[in-house]
Amino acid sequence: MKTITTLWALGGAAATVAAHAQDVAQILLPAQWKPSDELGVSVVHVGASATTFALGCPTKASDCSVVIPTITQGAMTWGYGGEWQNIQGVDEYTLRNDCDIARGTMICTTAVTQVKDDVTRSGHLTGTTTYLGDLIHPIPITAGAKKPGEHTQATTTTSTPIETSASWTSTPVETSASSTTLATSTAMTLTGGLLPTSDAGHDDGHDDDATPTATPSVIPTDTPGAAVSVHRRSPRQLYKLLLYHFAGWLITAAIVGSFYGVLVHYSDKGVMLYKDRRVFNAVIIALSITLSLNLESCLKAMTGDLRWWVLSLRDWTLPEADLILQSEHFSYLLKLFVVASHWILRIVIVSWILLHIAAQVAVATIGLTHTVEAAAHATITRPGLVSVPDMSQIETTRVIKSPTLALAALRFTANSYGQIALGYNWGRLEERPEPGTLLSPGGNLQYCGSDRCEFVFYEANASQGQNYLTVVTNRSVASVAHCEAYRVIRGGDGNSTTITIDDADASELKVPTINGDDQTTFLTATGAGFNNSTGIVFAFEASRTNPWFYACNITVEPVRNAVLPEHELGANVSSLAAVAIALQAYGASTQGSSAAGTGAARQFQSYPAASSYGEPKGGNASAMALNMASFATGVIAVTALANDNVEIPGQRPLRGVEFRISDWTALHIILGLIAGVHFLLGLVTSLVADRVVVQTRSELTMAELLRPVGQKLEYRHVQARNRPQPTIRYRMGDWDEAYGFHTDCALEVVDW
Repeated sequence: MKTITTLWALGGAAATVAAHAQDVAQILLPAQWKPSDELGVSVVHVGASATTFALGCPTKASDCSVVIPTITQGAMTWGYGGEWQNIQGVDEYTLRNDCDIARGTMICTTAVTQVKDDVTRSGHLTGTTTYLGDLIHPIPITAGAKKPGEHTQATTTTSTPIETSASWTSTPVETSASSTTLATSTAMTLTGGLLPTSDAGHDDGHDDDATPTATPSVIPTDTPGAAVSVHRRSPRQLYKLLLYHFAGWLITAAIVGSFYGVLVHYSDKGVMLYKDRRVFNAVIIALSITLSLNLESCLKAMTGDLRWWVLSLRDWTLPEADLILQSEHFSYLLKLFVVASHWILRIVIVSWILLHIAAQVAVATIGLTHTVEAAAHATITRPGLVSVPDMSQIETTRVIKSPTLALAALRFTANSYGQIALGYNWGRLEERPEPGTLLSPGGNLQYCGSDRCEFVFYEANASQGQNYLTVVTNRSVASVAHCEAYRVIRGGDGNSTTITIDDADASELKVPTINGDDQTTFLTATGAGFNNSTGIVFAFEASRTNPWFYACNITVEPVRNAVLPEHELGANVSSLAAVAIALQAYGASTQGSSAAGTGAARQFQSYPAASSYGEPKGGNASAMALNMASFATGVIAVTALANDNVEIPGQRPLRGVEFRISDWTALHIILGLIAGVHFLLGLVTSLVADRVVVQTRSELTMAELLRPVGQKLEYRHVQARNRPQPTIRYRMGDWDEAYGFHTDCALEVVDW
């Protein structure tokens, strides 16, 4: 509707109805309408503050036309209006211009309505005009010249118009034949055309010869009672709003994705050093702050778009309108809650404030879904000095009071360590800990399979202070046993010195001691010394009902992954561990030397059937093999715990931290809600805000928008005693397809 862009509000200084030489009135006419010398006026009505004039031309006038049939003007008001039926391109055209005058400045509001093909299009605009000297013209009075004088004597005023002279007509000007819509030529004729700006030489506006200046504000709105405009908003506005809020949501989505990436990365990382925790905390804090700021910025932008829709809902008091315009700021939103006159507005404000708070709480609760705490089960290792057990020999000082490496002391200590191992937990081979796992006081001492048991070596950092740590290494040692079982066919009750076994030769064997039934006696020959890590052990399972005899080989394997001599087992450790289950050392013997520990070639040891090592196996060779392998491994394990440590180069354990997601479901819900609600709010905001014209976020645009309001309020301040309390209305306008911008836009000061 490009013609509306030219319908600027025009006016002039306060023009009173002053008779000039008894037949001339000083009439304020629109700019650039130069009246013909033949133009005349008749006084139609004289009121307390304004006079209404009818304009006309002589019937035979050749160069005279009447653009505006009537004008009402007074000391502080000026206005005109009319309806036209003969404008080409439209069926009906109505214009009404009302102005207030104060301090040499006129502020006008113009309402235009046109009807074409049963479609009504309307618009409003507000304009300001100064330098009014050239707009006042002396026009001869053709009728009603006595009205002003009569009004001063009358107690009441009649509103009956006075007929004009018969020699004058009020024929409106015809429009250009080439016009297809509301013709620009017509609009320029009606309003005087676009107003030129004042010359640079004008000073303070007191030059009567100065050129008028108009400063319109363009904001769309509907005329009350008129049909809704066909194109009230830019067709591109919705796309711009959606694009703007979608861009903000993309930032939120990127930050949410970054949260997932960081949390998954650190949860898979396992144990971290303390410096890694600082990096993690810095990244999480940075993401949280960025997400919080982005959410707050997007909510602020949504508020900035929705405020225009809120302003269009009704007329607002000046404090309300002022705070709505500044509602992007949280503090002004709180002030608006205080001054709001409608409870629905307060509910909306509270809901929006709660939404702000909920966004920040949601970001804060992300930190509640994960923890970073000291590693309780594993740590990080780095090259350095480590403390490892001295496995070169079995130290007897913890069992034998006198420090000695005598054979008997070694045998007794080895057997004692094997029985001490019963006090620790055992695990399956597949439960072996990974290197770097912290030593747990309640952990397993050894890990066993069907016929073998393994001990995993530990090492500690050299420090004995607060940061002393003991961790699992990749080194381990295993004991493997293989047994053959033979049923005892004679002497199996444990009360004979010999037994006969059911082998191919029905072999008869001597028993070292008579201990009765319900016990198992283990026997070994120790003459080979300490040069062999493989031992042979026999076991006699005495029973009145089911006696068995076992012949077993036990081998202690080399240390796996040993790279230093200190990692290897000493000769007496591996050889004694293999046969330790049968060692007696200082016990009495019925065969050989009376001092079995000092020179006997045969060692034996008995265990009651109720004990772990003496429990009857009933001919199960694999069970007996596992029994002997576990005893041998237990000797090595307890030796590692009991011996003194030595410091060697290795992988020094460092105190670490672990990252844990305590509740993945809660994390998914929180991040999902943040992204989902943000997307929904952006979509709803765009659709709702698009119902009105959303002003740009430029401060200059806002200043231009508020300037007419400020000027109108300045005028009202002068007339405060005669004016009711004003309100602010946001008027929407039309989209001019020809020129590509909005017309008739303003924040309007409205009287109740």
